[in-house]
Amino acid sequence: MSVILLILKILGWILLGILGLLLLSIILILFAPLKYHVKGSYYEKPEVRVKAFWLYRILGIEFSYIDGKSYGYWRIFFKKKHLQDDTKENDMFSDEKKHKKEKTLNTNIQSEILGKEQQNKEEKPEEPIDFSTDDFVDIEKLPKEKSNRKKKKNKIRKGPSIFQQIKAFIHNISEMLHHISEIVHNEAYEKAVKHLLQEVVYLLKHILPKKMLLEVRYSTGSPDTTAILFGMLAMFPVAYQNNWKIQPEFEEEKAFAEGRCDIKGKTRAFYFVKAFIRILVDKNCRKLYNDFISR
Repeated sequence: MSVILLILKILGWILLGILGLLLLSIILILFAPLKYHVKGSYYEKPEVRVKAFWLYRILGIEFSYIDGKSYGYWRIFFKKKHLQDDTKENDMFSDEKKHKKEKTLNTNIQSEILGKEQQNKEEKPEEPIDFSTDDFVDIEKLPKEKSNRKKKKNKIRKGPSIFQQIKAFIHNISEMLHHISEIVHNEAYEKAVKHLLQEVVYLLKHILPKKMLLEVRYSTGSPDTTAILFGMLAMFPVAYQNNWKIQPEFEEEKAFAEGRCDIKGKTRAFYFVKAFIRILVDKNCRKLYNDFISR
């Protein structure tokens, strides 16, 4: 009995350990932050760098575009796999190698064909031509081939005319407008749409970047439009909340723009799961979904 109890105790500890690992993995997946970082600049040439990491850099992706060259990789458990590594030198060398291989293959094929033709000429002597009358055939007596134009015409099926296509398009638009009017006038649908919009706003709050730095120096070519654009940019709260540095150039005669940006943000899978559960529980959202599927 003591041996059986000991085995059961070991199995219990093993099961507890497995359950603990599962709970820990679920907590990590739900609450581990997904961080992203975007850096870009434009001074005569564009430069972009994008990074995104999840589960404390166990999963990640990085992409950069500098001096007309792109480079990127994705990472799983600290192992990198390159997405793109394009350089002009490598492309030139690869093209030269391809041309050399094609030339050698063509020369080998031509030599083989010429050798076979010479062997056939040497082995097969020329046969004398027999001009006996039995071999000749009157072309006029041959049965004339029937033209397959009628068959082709029968095979070709006429598609819908332009008027039929226009009618079908108008019918689809009318049905769509009818569905939209039902959604607008139905209280359950109105509540479902409002709930969905609330969830979208909730997710955007947790996805949008927390840090946005921007330095821009620009000109539209005329002082009037430059001032108007500067006033429009100053109206947005994002500009003065993040201390954007926007420098208009009123004396420049040519339109130009240069500057740099630095964007950082993070989100968690927990927010998406929470929003999905709330939509799934809502009766109005389920009714809207079922009605659209049934139609």
